[in-house]
Amino acid sequence: MHSNCIKNLLNLKDVKIKKIKNLDKMVEIYVELPILEQVCPCCSNKTSNVHDYYSQTIKDVPIQFKPTNIIYNKRRYHCNKS
Repeated sequence: MHSNCIKNLLNLKDVKIKKIKNLDKMVEIYVELPILEQVCPCCSNKTSNVHDYYSQTIKDVPIQFKPTNIIYNKRRYHCNKS
């Protein structure tokens, strides 16, 4: 229920909210996108094989007068050709 409210409030579309932490001095929202087929920039082959993940922190509008960070779990895909 809360994740849908947050998605609407922040206008996040097609995003899966994994976790929300309401800490003393800030709010952290952990999100990721669904796994989709991507095109390799080198060979133009399509792949959906995930190589690894890394986090990117994005500062957003305050919620409940607290600074808010969106922690986006980014994916790196692995080319099928290699």
